[in-house]
Amino acid sequence: MKSPKYIALTALIAAASLTSGHAQSNPKVIYITGATAFRALANTAIDYLATNNTQSPAGRRIAFDTNSITKAYHAVWQLGGANTNTYISAYWVGSEAGIQSVTGPTYQSYATNKTILTNGLVKTTNYFTNTSQIPNTLAFWNPVVIGGSGSVPVATNSTALGAITNATATLGVVDTYQQSSPFSPGAKVAYYSTNGYQSNGVISTNLTALATNVYLAAQSDTIVAAGGFALFTVPGAPVYNITQAQLKKLATNGYINGYEVTSRLADTNAGIYLAGRNIDSGARANLLALIGLGSSLKSSGVNNTVKQYAVLNPGQILNYSDGTLYQSNSSSSTNSLVVPWPAEVIDGKLSGSGNGGYSSGSTLVSAVLSTTNSTNGIPNGINTNLPGTSYLIGYSGAAEVYSGHGQFLSIGGVPFDIETIKSGAYPLWSFVHVLLAPSADGTATAVASSLASQIKSYTTAQLNSGANPISYGTIALSDVTNNVTRTANVDEGAIHLQWTNSTPIFSLVGY
Repeated sequence: MKSPKYIALTALIAAASLTSGHAQSNPKVIYITGATAFRALANTAIDYLATNNTQSPAGRRIAFDTNSITKAYHAVWQLGGANTNTYISAYWVGSEAGIQSVTGPTYQSYATNKTILTNGLVKTTNYFTNTSQIPNTLAFWNPVVIGGSGSVPVATNSTALGAITNATATLGVVDTYQQSSPFSPGAKVAYYSTNGYQSNGVISTNLTALATNVYLAAQSDTIVAAGGFALFTVPGAPVYNITQAQLKKLATNGYINGYEVTSRLADTNAGIYLAGRNIDSGARANLLALIGLGSSLKSSGVNNTVKQYAVLNPGQILNYSDGTLYQSNSSSSTNSLVVPWPAEVIDGKLSGSGNGGYSSGSTLVSAVLSTTNSTNGIPNGINTNLPGTSYLIGYSGAAEVYSGHGQFLSIGGVPFDIETIKSGAYPLWSFVHVLLAPSADGTATAVASSLASQIKSYTTAQLNSGANPISYGTIALSDVTNNVTRTANVDEGAIHLQWTNSTPIFSLVGY
């Protein structure tokens, strides 16, 4: 029996082709990006739509870049039947970057070229002459060139000429609102180029180039699920709970006294440091919104709102955006080194010193859990060249913390759990959206509609059950909205309860 969802998808694409007056003849690629935290949810849904059918020829998964399609950052598919010229290429980079790519123009123009001083000579130039540096485009796999059977994790031609296509995204699966992002409709954002990036983190104001193009409203924004984020540390570390006030202090300074959080006498000289995501991240945007810091990315592109740390284990290095060395940890060292993130340029946006972070939740979880040099038998007792035992706290999508085996922290005494989200007690969660690009055509609209329907069809139990759940901490839309919702169009909006307690408390007394 054919998949109902796939039948609906093929019918919609066929209708879109008829509306345009002709059937597809040239390859059509739908580019999808967005939240790394919910890539497992999106990849699972796309994989189902592309491969669960009896079309002839059958749709197929072409290639992906990890040992599991659910964990893939790059993945490509080919649809089947009459739609064999339609491909899907997904690349997961973060919600804020996803919104930037979906709603931003393909090409940027600037008010003026900028004059700078280079080696004592005056030079006038536009820094975004290289296609790969256009801030809104992402490096997607080209499914026509990549090749692969879909049964092996790595594409057979991923390094071949033409295997990468720099393009703006057609669809986004994101966990933040466009209206809350720096890329809200009508916004202009100042961009920087790594060509003029100085390795000491100083960038001349003359490198600012304000784009004359504006960001447009997404053609559609469909809420499809709700997903939780979590604070975490190494299992066994004596850090179990943190308040929102403590979180704000930690994010602002990058450091908080250990005793303030653990109440352990042994931690009076200990420090807790924050490891986090870069400015492309929706998890970061939601955390900062929750604790009252708001988006740290401003229209100028320059920001120093938070301070976060990078973990360098023995033998590891960390470079500046221009590729020059920032910091290294000797291979002969027996300790992890924790250093502030250097200033960096990401997708054309300048992130000030200490404000950067990891590019995905999975890499962040791995970094925090990989620290060496346990002090006094306490996990995550790390050497930061400061006195006392130190601990690291990170934040990420709950699915990534769960799969990485991190120790979940309570927030304000409320543990992370699906039921505490549904009750309205646990605060750090958001809705998951499917965004459609302003210029998307009928084929892309059909894919967006089918993808949204497929994600909505999953139950909370399906998403969270088993040893390897599809997307741990993700809640079916109907399940969450029947219990709790949030103020719309703002990240981490006020929580509104939809349920009531019909059992009088006194009825429980005396049993």
